[in-house]
Amino acid sequence: MEILILLIILYFKGMILEKTREFIFLKLHYVDELLFYFSYSLNPKDYEFITIQWIYRLYQFLISLLISSALCRYFGISIQIVVVFALIVFLIILFSISSVVEKNKSRLINDLSRFVFIYELYLIQGENQLQALNKAAVSIQAMGPARSVEEHWENFQKLFSYTKWLVVKRIVILLERGMHFTQMDMSMDFVQISDELFRRSYQDRKLRSEKLENLMLLPMVGDLLVMVLYIVSPFLGVIIGG
Repeated sequence: MEILILLIILYFKGMILEKTREFIFLKLHYVDELLFYFSYSLNPKDYEFITIQWIYRLYQFLISLLISSALCRYFGISIQIVVVFALIVFLIILFSISSVVEKNKSRLINDLSRFVFIYELYLIQGENQLQALNKAAVSIQAMGPARSVEEHWENFQKLFSYTKWLVVKRIVILLERGMHFTQMDMSMDFVQISDELFRRSYQDRKLRSEKLENLMLLPMVGDLLVMVLYIVSPFLGVIIGG
């Protein structure tokens, strides 16, 4: 059975990959936030490249599972081994994706903090808004260069659509106000944004610290369970044995 499915998949390989790609890109707005955090880029071409790359990897993984299943059946080995292996690999992939996403969320907080600081600094020194933005935007690696204030504004609008962070929306409003007001008029805006970024950064570090503490407790919980089972097992044996 596995061989038949494998032959069908290999024969229709091109069509399967293309239809899968079309389906994902039709539903792309459901996963665009994940793709942004995973790629750490605002460029849609990067999303397309990553999506195609993962589709092909999943295709190869499916082929490997079918071949492994066929070999297990041929040699009389339990197919449960393949299921357990597939589950382990799937959990490792999920953990890796989650780790990259969380890392880039923290990275974005730090990059935005540097952006606001550098942007305000250059405005204080008398730079015009575009020059200050160009020098500050270098600190955010997710963004590419921009040729106008409006393009920077659009980039942050796009960033807000992916992150849904209110602090990013505040930066969008700050850029818009910068087109009409002086730096002195916006001093309190800078203070509020910097304070919000600091609190978000503090909460992020606190959360990571708590996760680390929880991971350190796992071996202790495991040892405790082993001790309880060791103590209780003789009594359970007597009760069950009558």
